[in-house]
Amino acid sequence: MCDRDSAYKRLALDGDELMWAFCWAQVRRDFLKAARSWPELERWRGTWVDESRALSHLNAARVQEWDAG
Repeated sequence: MCDRDSAYKRLALDGDELMWAFCWAQVRRDFLKAARSWPELERWRGTWVDESRALSHLNAARVQEWDAG
């Protein structure tokens, strides 16, 4: 997982060993920006942000269990 620096994109395009995946925080900002730009997408964006929040919560719980064990 990485930010949008072009060096990471180049690495991912150069071989099959790496997959380019954006940071969740950056993707979330894209959805918020879309909702501001296209108000008709607000409901759709809200659903996605709610789902991503739930995933973040589950990941934090997973990490906490991993650290404890």
